[in-house]
Amino acid sequence: MRSYVNQQAMSEVFLPVQAEVDPLDRITLIQTVENEFANLIIEQYQRTAFELKTKGWSTGQISELFNISERKIKLFIRWHSEHTGEWNPLRRRTAVDVIDISHLVSRANKK
Repeated sequence: MRSYVNQQAMSEVFLPVQAEVDPLDRITLIQTVENEFANLIIEQYQRTAFELKTKGWSTGQISELFNISERKIKLFIRWHSEHTGEWNPLRRRTAVDVIDISHLVSRANKK
């Protein structure tokens, strides 16, 4: 799959960093840019892991694809679910308004 990175937009992001003459202020700008990019990338990892899980992929398969731990994949899915309000596919659905008739079935099987 081919991807495209807008080099002009990337250059504009780093213009303030390149223009800064004070190294201490420059490191602050660099860290700000790094944190912003990291947050955007993590959001996309979360979204992608969530979508793959809802399409039937196992967390192990997603982990291998991303080359990160299965535990982190589960966190990504949970975080995406919490941020979007969508149902977490890792949680088991609970039954509501269900009556346990197992004792009746066991009696019928004994006869």
